[in-house]
Amino acid sequence: DKSECTVKDEEAALRSYYEGAEKGDPEAQHHLAMTHLLGLCGLCRNDIEAEKWLKLAAEQGHAEAQFNLGTMYINGRGKGCRDVKE
Repeated sequence: DKSECTVKDEEAALRSYYEGAEKGDPEAQHHLAMTHLLGLCGLCRNDIEAEKWLKLAAEQGHAEAQFNLGTMYINGRGKGCRDVKE
């Protein structure tokens, strides 16, 4: 069944996200951020990494990253949430 994601698929996806993100691809940065934010592909949830990659993608004009970063802050997650609350 092609709808099932295997560990091998997750590892390949994660590797691909990191490679693209480190090269500055905002779409890859957003995918990597969401993987950290939601704890996907075998990763533990990590707001610090999620915020880092969302900020990089958002700064390049990635609309979903901008939305997700703002949502993170409004919900009190990430370092930048202090700026929103004040």
